Amino acid sequence: MFSRAQRISPLKLNQTLSITKFRLNHITSETLLMKHNVYFDGKVQSLGVNTEEGYATVGVITPGKYTFAAEFEEHVVIIVGTLRVKLPGQEWRVVGRNEKYVIPPKTSFDIEAGKDVAYICYYK
Repeated sequence: MFSRAQRISPLKLNQTLSITKFRLNHITSETLLMKHNVYFDGKVQSLGVNTEEGYATVGVITPGKYTFAAEFEEHVVIIVGTLRVKLPGQEWRVVGRNEKYVIPPKTSFDIEAGKDVAYICYYK
């Protein structure tokens, strides 16, 4: 499966992971390239990354109903599946693949997934 040059010994791998863990604990948010976010006992997870368009998260939502609080304006695009969304002062609506919804800053909102949903969220 791996050539001799591609193999990493368990000792070398552990040293690399320890160094990486040490560096991540001492890095500032401006230089952090990727962050793993876990919500609702792992039922919603995302990876955060700095992009040319600013900070973004790419995530997966498993079936369920969830309430989130948004500190900043969020622009969410559904990549896979459909999601029911209830934004402040609005009725429930269905958002599907390649569709976007915008969450106002400093508000809470509800979402509901019947099946797994994948999304990308840009923070403004």
